[in-house]
Formats: sequence, C-alpha cells, structure tokens
Amino acid sequence: MQFNQIKINPNNLIFFLLLIMPICAIAGNLFINLNIVLTSIIGILIFFKDQQFRFLKETSEIILLLLFFLIIFIFTIFYQITIPKTFLLVKFLFFTITIVYFLKKNENALSKIFLFYGIISFMLSIDVIFQSYFSKNILGYINNYEYNSSFYGEEKLAGFHILFFSFFTISFLPSVFKKKIYQNLFLFFILVIIPFSIFLSLNRISLITYFMGLIIFFILSNQKKKILIILSLPVFLLLIFSHPDQKYKKNYQSFFIHGSMIIEKTFENYSDINEIDESKKNDSKFEIEKRYTGSGHAILFSTAFFIWKDNKWFGIGYKQFYEKCVELNSHICSTHPHNIFLDILVSFGIIGTLPFLILLLSLLKKSISIIVSNKNDDKFLHCLFVTNIMFFFPLQSSGSILKSYLGFFAFTLIALSIFYFNHYYRK
Repeated sequence: MQFNQIKINPNNLIFFLLLIMPICAIAGNLFINLNIVLTSIIGILIFFKDQQFRFLKETSEIILLLLFFLIIFIFTIFYQITIPKTFLLVKFLFFTITIVYFLKKNENALSKIFLFYGIISFMLSIDVIFQSYFSKNILGYINNYEYNSSFYGEEKLAGFHILFFSFFTISFLPSVFKKKIYQNLFLFFILVIIPFSIFLSLNRISLITYFMGLIIFFILSNQKKKILIILSLPVFLLLIFSHPDQKYKKNYQSFFIHGSMIIEKTFENYSDINEIDESKKNDSKFEIEKRYTGSGHAILFSTAFFIWKDNKWFGIGYKQFYEKCVELNSHICSTHPHNIFLDILVSFGIIGTLPFLILLLSLLKKSISIIVSNKNDDKFLHCLFVTNIMFFFPLQSSGSILKSYLGFFAFTLIALSIFYFNHYYRK
C-alpha cells in the first residue's frame, strides 16, 4: 500500500481513529474492533515505512507490554486456543504501540484528543440526566429500563463511560471559554453533573470510584479548584434528594449494605468451596444454598481464588474460567471473575500477571515522581494519574480487560500514559 499514491496521511487517520474512540465505544463492539484493527494495521505499515523498530525498546513499559502479550500468545497456543483467536488478543499490543508512536510524532494532538473526549462525555452526562426526568433521551428514544443508559441503549455502560472520561471533562472542557469567570462557572457545573449523571446511570461502583478519584484530584488541584469542588458537593446532594424518582436512592442503599460485606463474604465463600471440594460430596446443593447471595461478585472472587490456587504459575488459559467454575458447582458463574487482576491471574498465572503488574507500577512510580517534583498545575498529568488510579483500582469489580470493550479503554489509557509520563520524565 503506497500512501503517496492515494494521498492519505496515515498520521491523520490514526488521529481520527483515536479521536472517535468514545463514539466507537457507544456504537458497539463492531465499531470498537474496527477501530482497533484499522489503527493497528496503519501502525504496522508506518513502522515498516519509517523503520523505527528501536522505538520498541525505548521505554521499559513497551518492553513489559511486549513480554505480557508474548506470554499470552504462548499460553493461549499451549492451551489449544486457535491461532486466529490468539491474534484477537494480541491486537491490543499493536493498538497500544501505534498510539504511543503516533503521539511521539504528534505531541500537539494530545490536547485536542483530551478536549474531544471531554465534549463527548459531557453530552452523555447531560443526556443521562435528561433521560431520568423524561424517560427518553434527547433523540426521543424511550427508556424501558430502570437505569439510564442514554445512547448506550440497553447496555448499562453510561456510568462507566462518564467515569472514565470524567477528569478529561473536568480538566479540559472549561478551556472552551476564554474568560476565567466563565471557565470557573462551567467547571462548577461540570463538577455537579458528572457525579449526578453517574448516580442516575445506576453504575454504582462507578460513583464510588469517581469520588475516590475526586479526592485525589482535590489534593492535586490549586486553591480555586478545591473551592469549586467543595461547593459542588451540596448541590449534587440536593439534586439527589430532590429527584422525583426515589428508586435510585433505594438501589444505592442495597449496594452499600452488600458492598461493605464483600471482602468478608469473599473469604466465607472461599471456605465453603474448599470444604465441598475436600469432602468430595456428590450432592452439594445444601452447601451452595447456604452461601452468601447478596453479591455475586463475592462468589466470583472467591471462586477465582480457589481455581487459581491449583494453577498458580501458569493459570488455566484464556476463557476457561466458566468451565472451571461450573465444575465447582458454584451457583453463580460467569465467563470471567469480574476483576481485571483476578482475570489475568486465573487465566495466565503469576508468570503472565507479573509483566502487566510491573508495567502499571512503573507508570505509577513515574507519575508520582513527576507530581512530587512538579509544582505546576499540569492538567495532562493530573488527568491521566487520577484516571489510572480509578481504572486500575484493584478492589473494584470490572469486565475482562482482554475483551473488546474494556480492553479498548484500558489499552488506550495505557498508551496515553506511557507516552506522557515518559515524555515528561525525560524533561
């Protein structure tokens, strides 16, 4: 393929694909996978054209990423998963490296990308709120669910989407105004509608995670932002308690009750599974019904730990969790353990988890080092730092990082972080 002949700038194509990432996420897996594949193909062509393969060993995080996916590739082949399915996982490697390389050559694109992410998230937040009051979204589509998902339709993902881009929105969207007074007023408005829209989406863990991120952001912020954050909280609470539909508050009350018990119940369920396994009972129905049913996540977490203990180093292979879970007669099973780190640990063992964990710790170390040494209010740095803390917080429930939707978010964030933290670290 000759780019000169068709007169298309490959960098502009990657910029466009990276820019529309949140729109593809809303549009569904077909558009997500199309974005990832196109970005990866263009990236591979650019590598061969530029012959800049030494770039792959310029940062420790890229090397760790290569090692992580090499282990995944070897393990999935070993566990007799077909090669085409294996490449469906490795696509995230090419996708991540392409974004890092693109940003290295186009540093100025980052502010435009972050601003656009904020715009899309802001629109989604407004629509979720609108939907909660009028039972239809701005486009007129009737909401038939108890949660508000806006343009996501039946998928209960709006809250997670808003959460992921929340600090992109907070950090960059007020800059659309030139005057400080308007920037501050708009920032105050954003600080109110983001948690309110997440609350109304009924993505409950997203609301908790947002406030955890907001505390960190508050610590990092200047005095004006701190004041606006404090002032936004009572307005947020007022909107909650004045909302005409009381089902949201009841839903969160149930969540807090079960959520506060999840660690305790994870260990209890682990003990139950262990007793059943050791006694080798043929009929474990009574034992199963005794287990805690308030949170399916507690059961999945304990099941994941139990499966992993016999497969510590190499795991059980990708997409094998459900089969192993069923073998244990657990009354709640899923295709994955609903936790990023447990999913990788069970699938690829300690050998597969270590490179990924070290990669994240390396990024965390660099970001903290920059924050400590930097006295300026760097919105790129703060935005990425807080988003990483929220996204990779180990105790929250989540989807599988190697599936299209969550992987799209995860490896975009990793790519942005690898570029910016290393770019700043070298200054």
